[in-house]
Amino acid sequence: MIFRTMPRPDLEVTWYRQNGLFNFTNSDDEPVTGVSAQTWEDYLDHIENLPSKVSGQVISPELITITDIPFEKVARFRQEIGERILQLCEISHDLPNADFMVGTPSFCGDTELPYNTLVKITNGQCETKSRKWLLTLSEEGNFRPALTTQTLQQPYSTQSNLRRHGRSTISSA
Repeated sequence: MIFRTMPRPDLEVTWYRQNGLFNFTNSDDEPVTGVSAQTWEDYLDHIENLPSKVSGQVISPELITITDIPFEKVARFRQEIGERILQLCEISHDLPNADFMVGTPSFCGDTELPYNTLVKITNGQCETKSRKWLLTLSEEGNFRPALTTQTLQQPYSTQSNLRRHGRSTISSA
């Protein structure tokens, strides 16, 4: 394994994403829509403006649910992150032919550090697809690496939100 360090660790680096919708097809000739935004609000605006006939995968930037939350503070925002996932579950009812692939922190039980998790949201159902097990330097200490042999369990502590909203559910693979 090769570890890489920044040649100038004293520099602040800020990454900017392109903003908008990007349509293409995958290797199986199935439609894929990329949704990219700088903020959670911009991301939701793009999602809410998708055509009602959109189908296939709708992919988001990694960790889109925490664009306005610093890594070191993610654990304090469990409820807000869960509510953002629930927002997407609700929106997905209006786009039943789309599979939303969303990168988000997820919490398991009482663990303080979240996993960096890929979830699939389809027609109100949220399913964990995978958890990142190789972390970047900025993720180390802020996220928990998944074990490669780990059996996925209920990753969210939003059960009270789920009962309140009724229509959406979150499950694991």
